[in-house]
Amino acid sequence: MADREKLKREMDSLNRSIRLDWVELESKNLSPADRMDIRRHVMLLRDELTALLLRLNELDERSTA
Repeated sequence: MADREKLKREMDSLNRSIRLDWVELESKNLSPADRMDIRRHVMLLRDELTALLLRLNELDERSTA
């Protein structure tokens, strides 16, 4: 159960980071390059979040098998 909780904490942290990036994107004082960097960061975080979700699903499948 500890692994599951750790994964959930990591996922919560990534979700918070993504939300903060979106808030930053709403700033009117960003250059196009800054906006692109933030979007890239969101995509990296999303990919990491997807990987954690897959790991969580694997843990759930093992615990029900």
